[in-house]
Amino acid sequence: MKDGQPFVIGGLLQTTELRSLAKLPFIGDLPLIGTLFQHIDNSSQKTDLYVVVIPHIIRTVSQPVGASPAP
Repeated sequence: MKDGQPFVIGGLLQTTELRSLAKLPFIGDLPLIGTLFQHIDNSSQKTDLYVVVIPHIIRTVSQPVGASPAP
């Protein structure tokens, strides 16, 4: 892994489906003509969450660039 190079370590995916019914009171409940007074709304929402890590190497003043850190 290079200094400042981002990488994804995980994530979550979520899909939400919503169906709502709007109707006129009493008239929307009638068997044959009730559907003329109803409105059905379908919607869906997709959410993605990713965990991204960007590493940064912290060097001390006495450690030159390109040198390996002491174990």
